[in-house]
Order: sequence, then C-alpha cells, then structure tokens
Amino acid sequence: MKIDDFSHWVRARQCDVERALERWVPEDSPAGLGCVMRYAVLDGGMRLRPLLVMAASEAVCGDPAAALRAAVAV
Repeated sequence: MKIDDFSHWVRARQCDVERALERWVPEDSPAGLGCVMRYAVLDGGMRLRPLLVMAASEAVCGDPAAALRAAVAV
C-alpha cells in the first residue's frame, strides 16, 4: 500500500467514525448532558483507537458495520 492510499484510507475511516459519533451521541439528553457528551466526544483528535479497530476488522475480513460500532465505542 502506498502512502497516498494509506492517507486516503485513514481519511475515509475518520469520516465514517465522525459521522457515526455525530449520529449516535444524542444532542437532546436531559439536563444538558447531551451537549456535554457531544463536546467530550466530538472535540476532535486523530482517533487512533477507532482506526486500529477498523484496520483489525478489515485485516480479518470482519463485518464493517460491527467494526464501526466497536470503533465508536472506543
């Protein structure tokens, strides 16, 4: 795999994880908890642990949807 291919793979997986986090972390939780959770979770970073989960899943031909759920959990 060339570095350009790897960079593209990383960007694509990061986008998948970000979209899933935005979708699965509720904004409308009681007592403003949703805003606090979203701030803590969506504050950026490289998200290396989710990338490792996605890479491991792909290496063993795992289910991408299950891998995404696990990646978001870590």
